[in-house]
Amino acid sequence: MPIKKEVSIAIPCAQVVEPKTLQSMMTLTASAIKNGITIIDIGITERAMIDDARNTLTETFLKTKTEWLFWMDSDMVFSPDTLIKLFETAEKKDAKLVTGIYYQRKGMNYPCLWSRGEELDNGDITGMGSPKSKTNKYVGTFIFPYKEKQEPFQVHAAGFGCVLVHRSVLEVMPRPWFQFLKGQCSEDFYFFVNAAELGFKVWADPRINLWHLGDAPMIGKEEFWQKALKENIEVNSIKK
Repeated sequence: MPIKKEVSIAIPCAQVVEPKTLQSMMTLTASAIKNGITIIDIGITERAMIDDARNTLTETFLKTKTEWLFWMDSDMVFSPDTLIKLFETAEKKDAKLVTGIYYQRKGMNYPCLWSRGEELDNGDITGMGSPKSKTNKYVGTFIFPYKEKQEPFQVHAAGFGCVLVHRSVLEVMPRPWFQFLKGQCSEDFYFFVNAAELGFKVWADPRINLWHLGDAPMIGKEEFWQKALKENIEVNSIKK
């Protein structure tokens, strides 16, 4: 059945949108429109700090009546069905925040998913990194989804390169929505921690294929797991 949703797209950009990103955006929007999703607007910022860029795009979005805002990063490659699957999960889980799963551009290419050291509805999740601290709530451990996992699951925070946000989250959240705290956290972690304190849960959809333009031509699920195997990295994966 067609997905009867209206959505705006936001792309914070420091310099230029990568050509591969633009190409995937075109196929993504074409597939979304074909499946009944209406793209209301595409907002792009240039030459701005990332938190300022995201706040500017949010301000612009809230001046409209559009229900959903889809965040894309300018160095990501998206599968054509990305928006379709995000909306399917939002409907299935009655969710206001849904993220795809992508991997860091550099280093060990860990998944950009975190637990704050608290129990999630999925069960206790542990990974690599620092657990939640009483002195700094903006820290967490990386979450490693099982490679073949297909069911959406909850996380505490994620990167903001592929996130679907309902306007109700932005309307009730105190400004600024995004803030980079030097020595503490990135602007996306800041957003998700504050959203959680307002009662919003974050759902991650492992069915979506995403790639991050980085050290290798593109970093995706396969590249991460190949490196983990090569480096003998032990990870605690979500298997449910």
